[in-house]
Amino acid sequence: MRQGRLVGIVVLFGWVAIATACSTGGFSYDDLSTEPVAVAVRTEDGAKQLEETVRREMERLAEDAPKLPADGPFEQTVRIFEQLQRGERNRVRFTRLEFLDAVERETERVDFATRDTRPLAWNLDRSRLLFAAEKDKRTQLFEWLKTSGEVRQVTFGRPHVGGSYGPGDRIVAVRESRVRERGDEIVGGYQLVLTDPGGGRPKVITDGPMDVEPAWSPDGKTLIYLAWDRNGIDMLRRLDLSGDEPVGRSVGRGRGPVFSPDGNWVVYSARTRAGFKLWKMHPDGSGRRALGRSGLQEYDPSISPDGKWVVYVGHNPASESGPQLLVKSIDGSNARQLSIEGSGLVPKW
Repeated sequence: MRQGRLVGIVVLFGWVAIATACSTGGFSYDDLSTEPVAVAVRTEDGAKQLEETVRREMERLAEDAPKLPADGPFEQTVRIFEQLQRGERNRVRFTRLEFLDAVERETERVDFATRDTRPLAWNLDRSRLLFAAEKDKRTQLFEWLKTSGEVRQVTFGRPHVGGSYGPGDRIVAVRESRVRERGDEIVGGYQLVLTDPGGGRPKVITDGPMDVEPAWSPDGKTLIYLAWDRNGIDMLRRLDLSGDEPVGRSVGRGRGPVFSPDGNWVVYSARTRAGFKLWKMHPDGSGRRALGRSGLQEYDPSISPDGKWVVYVGHNPASESGPQLLVKSIDGSNARQLSIEGSGLVPKW
């Protein structure tokens, strides 16, 4: 990892409305937050590389299938986790990290991050960016310090694939764990660990078997995260951190949760009859409502620092174009596309 600096400016192609999903009025781009959006960008060439890589993986899996033992409950769990992990790895494969200025409609390429870097979160005062990148063939977490441009590694040992900041720049990280049953053990699951600022003194706070995508409330008292169960069902769970020991409960189906800056809302993506759509709810699971209407698949929401806007990824499976970045008001209105050169993925505002 190198000292960070921003290099180059890529002027965007302009703003293009998706007729089936976006309105063309209601706000000016000058109304958007000027704070940069960290985003993983996959070019057309990168998309072709990913397609070929996935094809080879599927062929290898098909060849290995006859060699695998008959599925019992433990083997089924392992298969599900392996499938989920492949999906997570492929999300930012063949991408580069860029900063998007939504107002000026420009992106800035960064050279402090390697290829396939995944942006995770800005801290509360936006002086640090947490991201995941590969080092020595393992994914670990790093933070970029905006003032100095320095990059620091904050996790070590087992792979860490995700995380988020909390008050005081503490970090909740997603660490690889192990699936255990009847004495069997296999690397495969994920647990959440709570650390001091800079990643020190990690403490396990969830049991797994597949806990990912943590979002930390601004007051530091609550975590919302995605907990996959052994059948591959996505469930959002709330973890109360105000007591001596964390206390958790489920608050509904969904994935990709993110808190509003005032802590009153959690925006997330949930499966519906029409595919994945953005929803919002209060942190206790009440007040659930759809975040507008759309003909697209919607996922990976991130809320602007002023709490007024949601940037997210939209995709039309029937279209040949890849996933695209969009923005809408926090009430779900005024959805518009943020056209960039390539596909924008996992945005963090």
